[in-house]
Amino acid sequence: MKAPSGARSIGIESIYDTGNIVLPHEYLWLELQRQFAINGRLRVQPVHSADLYLRAHITNALIRPELTEKRKITDPDSFLNDAEPPAPWPMNTYQNQSIAHSYAKSESVFFQVAVEIWDQRKKVKIFTKTYSMSGSWTSYDSSLPPEYTFLQSEESFEGTFHGLAENLAWIIVTDVLQIPT
Repeated sequence: MKAPSGARSIGIESIYDTGNIVLPHEYLWLELQRQFAINGRLRVQPVHSADLYLRAHITNALIRPELTEKRKITDPDSFLNDAEPPAPWPMNTYQNQSIAHSYAKSESVFFQVAVEIWDQRKKVKIFTKTYSMSGSWTSYDSSLPPEYTFLQSEESFEGTFHGLAENLAWIIVTDVLQIPT
């Protein structure tokens, strides 16, 4: 694999996100820079002084629960455990999370990223491709007290997205270095 003919540097624009879902897209931007730096065939430089210019646009995103078998809830209060130590808020304020976990213990994310590479010396687009990625994470851990489940779910989501961004960045760098010269 080698860089496109005559190109020695690449500038990476901030990720443009119109996916209608809040994604931590800064992970993708950082991973793209890191993967190009690790590879070493193209130096990462500011966009205005680079030979190539990479533009990534998250065009579609979806987060949804992965449903388990539904079960009938007869008494929502039965999910509350009175033996737990008192929380900063009354336990019944977490009732919805306790009920929700019986329907879906994990969630999944799907997103598409359109990538363009421009040769800034010739002012032409030399590469365009759309990538799709998906992954899932545990959104409810019954071993945690209910007041921590939202934080745990968000941290799991960020970790999952970071891993997906790392894989996607590696794929993009590999594809860019295979552009015919």
